Parts: sequence; C-alpha cells; structure tokens
Amino acid sequence: AGRSKMKALVLRLMLAVAATLGNPAAAGEASDAIHAGSPEFIVAFNSGDSARLASFYTTSTQLLPPGPEFIQGREAIAAFWQSAMDIGLKLTGLEPVEIVQAGDIATDVDVLHLSAPDGEGGTVALSDKYIVI
Repeated sequence: AGRSKMKALVLRLMLAVAATLGNPAAAGEASDAIHAGSPEFIVAFNSGDSARLASFYTTSTQLLPPGPEFIQGREAIAAFWQSAMDIGLKLTGLEPVEIVQAGDIATDVDVLHLSAPDGEGGTVALSDKYIVI
C-alpha cells in the first residue's frame, strides 16, 4: 500500500512540475529564465523548503494532478510539495528538451529525474516528462 501511495504521489509530482518556474519571461528571455530557475528549484526541493518552491509559481497558478482536483494558491502548492518531500523524494534533475516561443508565450518540454525510497532502505531512480507554459 505504501509503495502504491508513493507511485501516485510521484505521478502527481511529475504532472505538477508543469507549472513550475511559471513567472512569465519576456519574449527572447524564456530559455534563459527556464535554465536559470531550474537549479534553484532543485536546491529548494532537496532542502525541504516548500515555501520557496511555492514562490516559483505565479499567484494564479493551478497544479493539475491526476483526478478531478485542482491545487490553487501558493499555500496549497507548498503543502503539495511538502507531501512529496515528506515521503523522501529527491529531485536529481530537470532536463530541458525543447523550448518554443511565440510572442510572449513560451512552452518548455522537459524530463524530470527523481530519486525515491524503495521501501527497503535503498532508492529507485524515476524519470518522466512535463511541460511548463
């Protein structure tokens, strides 16, 4: 049961990263902003600073985890990330794959790399895709 709960949270985490680094960048600056924000997000995650993680999101951001719920507001976002950190997840990397700009909108397709407890004292590496708009 614990492993299935962890898998569900990991899936929610991967989908939630879609809104990460949500501060709008001016046209021509999106790539620099995304690359600059990624290491800071990783440090905040791995240091357990859920308030700092929430600060990466705009005040109107919505996280869209699987299922019918929406996570809105920085307090709820901080609680979401805290639950991920509480089960021992570590963020090992955010790997940009493609950044596309059209005017003042940018879409960033990335790969997320995590380390999760395996329930037997070790860890397991996990990777998935996400999108930042």
